[in-house]
Amino acid sequence: MSNFFDKTKKWLHYVFFNREPSVYKDVKSRALARKKQLNRPAIHHEKDYKKAYLLYEKSNRILDKEAFEETIETCNKGLDFYPLFAELYFNRGYAWMGLERYKKALEDYTTTIQINPTYVFAYINRAYVLSLQKDLMAALQDYSKAIQLDSNAINAYYNRAILYAQLKRNTEAIEDYSKVIALDKEHYDAYMNRGYLKHDNKDFVGALEDYNRAEKIYTDDSTLYANKGYTYTDLQQYDLAIEAYTKAINCDEENSAAYNNRAYILIKQGEYTWAIKDCTRAIELQPDFAYAYDNRGFAKYKLGRYVQAMKDCEYAKALDDKNPHVYYYLGLIYRKLKKEELSAQHLKRAEELGYDDDREVL
Repeated sequence: MSNFFDKTKKWLHYVFFNREPSVYKDVKSRALARKKQLNRPAIHHEKDYKKAYLLYEKSNRILDKEAFEETIETCNKGLDFYPLFAELYFNRGYAWMGLERYKKALEDYTTTIQINPTYVFAYINRAYVLSLQKDLMAALQDYSKAIQLDSNAINAYYNRAILYAQLKRNTEAIEDYSKVIALDKEHYDAYMNRGYLKHDNKDFVGALEDYNRAEKIYTDDSTLYANKGYTYTDLQQYDLAIEAYTKAINCDEENSAAYNNRAYILIKQGEYTWAIKDCTRAIELQPDFAYAYDNRGFAKYKLGRYVQAMKDCEYAKALDDKNPHVYYYLGLIYRKLKKEELSAQHLKRAEELGYDDDREVL
């Protein structure tokens, strides 16, 4: 089977439970920041600082309303009074992010850090912007700096784990998710993502342990049960896989992947008619779902409905012409239809694309 991050080659559609990285909108610890005494050069009058601080407080209230342009104007006024007010640059940076002006946001977060090199939240938000710009190594450095400054910076661990996963550095990602869980034993997302990565490392038992812990925290999540179903499938515990996919569907009746994945297991168990119904429902929900057409075509093939099977598999091939399985099944179907030349062509193409006979259909 192919790598879990490569969905295009998976018969079963797997979902990486990847919540958005955390960013900070407001200086939650401004009281602490005041105690640390941000730089306040003597050349500025105390009254100017107070005016800037009032505008900073106003910018917080405006940010809560996501009025980003007004936030920028307010921060500009505050900086006119006190040009080295780190939190004003921080809030303006967040507003630029809200407007998707990421270059501007990066500049403001960098200025924030220049004024106050211990500003943990600024490193976290700058790292997020850097990751959006695909500068993952620089983002990792910022998350690591935030952690160096605050060993309890849970969001820095969480966000860094996401980057490690994107870089295929699963061991480091798992370590960071473990740090998140040590800091917050009810962190649902961390259990889900760590479970995914354990599965990717072929630690299926460990993945299930994490999914079960997640289930104790929250039960109404279709993705949770879909991922459990996938893990049970790789453990060849097919009855439990069907049960998990059924729960996924009960949580979200429009989860097309869960219908398709359940159909895949039903085919393995010889339940072809039920599998066809599940594939049809998946197609209704997602008309371009190549795997569902392919699975339905295979089920029809097993029932001897070769012309219908050919139509489904040909449509699947039109949607995804790099899937070796669909060529293989078309080769079998055309053989049954006495079209030997077409059969040979498709079987050859399946071999070229690296087909592996995981269903043992011959």
